[in-house]
Parts: sequence; structure tokens; C-alpha cells
Amino acid sequence: EDTLPTGEEFNAMIKTLVNGSAVKYNAVDNTVKSIIFLADELLPKGYTREQFMSLKNVSLTEEGEIKAYYDEKGTVYIYSENVISANSKSNNMFYNFQSLNDITFDLMDTSKVTTMSSMFRGCSSLTELDVSNFDTSKVTTMASMFNNCSNLTELDLSHFNTLKVEYMNSMFSGCTNLIELDVSRFDTSSATNMAYMFDRCYNLIELNLKNFNTSNVISFDHMFADCSNLTELDLSSFDTSKATIMGQMFRNCYKLEKIFVSKKWILNEEIIEDDLFTNCGVDQVTYLD
Repeated sequence: EDTLPTGEEFNAMIKTLVNGSAVKYNAVDNTVKSIIFLADELLPKGYTREQFMSLKNVSLTEEGEIKAYYDEKGTVYIYSENVISANSKSNNMFYNFQSLNDITFDLMDTSKVTTMSSMFRGCSSLTELDVSNFDTSKVTTMASMFNNCSNLTELDLSHFNTLKVEYMNSMFSGCTNLIELDVSRFDTSSATNMAYMFDRCYNLIELNLKNFNTSNVISFDHMFADCSNLTELDLSSFDTSKATIMGQMFRNCYKLEKIFVSKKWILNEEIIEDDLFTNCGVDQVTYLD
């Protein structure tokens, strides 16, 4: 098993390989179209071993166990003869690869990862993303993980283990083309921050949050802001007893007509209820027995 560098180091090394000069991890890249992880001596279709090894490349590890190859057509291959393991700090790994439309993860192990914050942030050309093989059992932060993935139309997170995740703020912010999102299997018992979690999900018409445990959440700030096509929200599982920040929670939810809550929906005396519903179709919640 060979371990990749940190997410930010990986990002900078790939951008530097492609651009031919040193580039920082947060720079915008409009060259890379596809990133494919290869292992166990697999080779991409159409290449002999000699042809593949002659491609422009860079070692991602000190001993050269993992290398990145670039074929000048927009594809980057991450290659090792062993299993490729993601670094525990995989934050910002693909940040601002704005022309990236495909990532093949079949041969990457994420079982060591503890942070995935901003992992795909700014990947605005991705229309689909298969993360079904991700092991997220050790992850504590997913903040901004899919932030501004503005062309994603669907996202299957049914296999995500979120038991240890504390930070979910801005996780889907700016996913403007998502139509539905089922996060009902998320275990959110450790979550403390859900601020801006679904902010600017303009086209979202269905959002299943029925099993959300929010008993430790402190901030719901702008959580659903600009979800302008939602018509109903069932928040009956929400416990807001520890929340101190809830400003603009439903701002610009123009079509929202119904919000269902339980008696665990408790507003801190410092929270002004009117502030929750700025430009919102509904101006109060409905309590379920």
C-alpha cells in the first residue's frame, strides 16, 4: 500500500505537472479533464507499458512509489504497482479543477482519511461523481466538500459513514443543479456545524432529512438559504436546543410553504424568529404532536 501526499500537496503537484511551472493548490486549472487512479500494474487502454511510462510525469512520493502521468489530452493518471491510499489530510485534493469532468476512484483507498473538507470544491464541470467506494469512517470534517460543484445533477451518498463528522457547513453550498438529495442515512449525532449546508441549491425540489440528529449542532446559519424551489421541509427530527446561530436559515426560500418540526425545535432567546424567514414563503413552523 502506497500513501499519497496531503490533499493540498497532491493538488499543487498535479497542477504544476500540467502547467509546467510551480502552481499553488488553490490556483484555478482549466486543463485537466479527467483523473484516473490506476494500481496493480494496470495500464490505460491504448497504451503499451513503454508508451505509458514515456508520458510526462512526476513522482508524488519520495521513493517514487506513486507517480502522476499526463497525456497532454487532459487526462492525468495516478499510478502505483500497489494499492493507492489517500492521505489522512485529503482536504482541497481536487479544489478548483474547474474543467474536470471525470474522476475514477476505483483503485483508491480512503480508509485513513480524517478530513475531506473542500475535497471537490470548485469542480464546476463535474456532472456526476461516483464516491460509492469511499470509506469515510474516520472522517471528522466534510465542510465545503462539494461546494460549488455547480453541474452535479445527482449524488449518491447512501454509503457514507458520517458517525464522526463534526463539520458539515457549506457541504453542498452552490450545488445549483442538484434536483434531489437523499441524506437520510447520515448519522449526524456528532455534527456541530451545519451553517450554509444547502445554501444556493437553487434547483433542489426534494430533500430527505427525516433522520437528522441535530442535538449537538450549534450553527444552522443560512442552512437552507436560496433553496428557492423547495416547497416543504420535514425537520421533525431536528433538536435545536444547543443552537446559538440560526440567522437567515430559510432566506429566499420563496416557494417553501410548509416546515414541520417537533417540540425539540427550541429557539434561544437571542434568536429572532422573524430573521429565520427573510423572503421566505412561510413565516412560521408547524409543530407536530
